[in-house]
Amino acid sequence: RRSHVLRIKVNWKLPKPGKREVRTPKATVYQEGVPIRALPRESCPPCDLDQLRISEVHPKGTPSDYIEVQNASDAPCSLLGWSLTETLSEPGWAFEPVCLPPMACWLGYDGGKNSFDFGLSSEGEVLFLVAPNRSEYREYTVLPAELNQAQGLDKTGNWGHITPTPGRVQTDK
Repeated sequence: RRSHVLRIKVNWKLPKPGKREVRTPKATVYQEGVPIRALPRESCPPCDLDQLRISEVHPKGTPSDYIEVQNASDAPCSLLGWSLTETLSEPGWAFEPVCLPPMACWLGYDGGKNSFDFGLSSEGEVLFLVAPNRSEYREYTVLPAELNQAQGLDKTGNWGHITPTPGRVQTDK
């Protein structure tokens, strides 16, 4: 006769009274600062390099680091097959099949549902928005973080520190 012992160790902490836990939001599509539903996938051709750009990055965002990717064209396009990475030698994080309307943006938070899973360095780094063919990409230099500042395209189209506006692209282009 044999007997088996199963030991399970479970650690769980009660939240501190009066302190609310902040959850990381899921990735969302925005148009003019308003969350919208993405277009049906079947009505959406793949994005090309000329349509997409990273429009805002926040390495010290609240509740989490975030990246905003904009369809800067006047035609809808699908993010399927595109990826975000910190180095071209790694495949990075691949987008879900999301269809972006014209001038809309995808906003994802580090660790959020349907979002990227690598943190952004507050010391600065390079980000790549990589096309499905892996040979075309856009490169973005993320500057060292400044207090209460995101990084992105300002109203003149130049990359630098800006007031954070997640989900609302700041350029007039």
